[in-house]
Amino acid sequence: MNIIAFRKEYEEIAFTPRQLYRIWTNRVKLFVETYKSYMLDRWFKILRPEAVEDELLNLVHDEKYIEYVREMSEVGEGYLDYGDTPAYRGVYEKALLALGGTRLIVENIVSGKVKVGFNPQGGFHHAGIRRAAGFCVFNDVALAAVLLSNSGFKVAILDVDGHHGDGTQEILYERPILKVSTHMYAPGFFPGTGYVDELGSGRGYGYNVNIPLPPGVGDDTYIEVIEELIVPLLLWYKPDAVILQSGADSHLGDPLVGLALTTYSYRMLALKIA
Repeated sequence: MNIIAFRKEYEEIAFTPRQLYRIWTNRVKLFVETYKSYMLDRWFKILRPEAVEDELLNLVHDEKYIEYVREMSEVGEGYLDYGDTPAYRGVYEKALLALGGTRLIVENIVSGKVKVGFNPQGGFHHAGIRRAAGFCVFNDVALAAVLLSNSGFKVAILDVDGHHGDGTQEILYERPILKVSTHMYAPGFFPGTGYVDELGSGRGYGYNVNIPLPPGVGDDTYIEVIEELIVPLLLWYKPDAVILQSGADSHLGDPLVGLALTTYSYRMLALKIA
């Protein structure tokens, strides 16, 4: 069985400044409309997630940072970071609810009930141990990896967002969990991390693989990256589970990133790692 973690409240969750709120939430609404119009219920069952418990956050975040978000959620103004991620009333509770979708998928994979799961309110890869960043409050990607690893799974993370998953890298830098990230890398481009020499440390040395891409990279180059780097790495590592952070801003239609992938690259990636 394949599942989608979703509840109606997911259509109204965003950790963006007010001017981007409708753009962000409309993505989830569009996804739901597509799910219905293409009758995807034949392949994916929708399950309703609940918010994660506070204590789960301690697996990937510092307690002082967790308390800071909780306090700022009550204050209801300002930012959790340098000016990207707003601190509105209830942001803490909404972040827990968003993570609940990823936790639900992990639980069903661990139980053997599910092979594939998708959380349309997931992928918050910029949140670090002690910080929010880039519209990300708590890091569900890292949390999923830790939960799966603690359950005995050999897990790999593949992040194909146009921006480097700096928070995921930071949280798991010393863990022997394979982390592969493809992203645009250029002077002044957010978040400024993700170069090839960031390899991990301690027991995690060699498990952090960054594949920085220059602006303008399209399908031809990206297919080579898939076939010559991503697939061999996964075949070598032999994971029991793969967490895919499939940010779509590497697509040529994205106005901010500057890569030029089409749906062909995303389709080929899915086929190769399935």
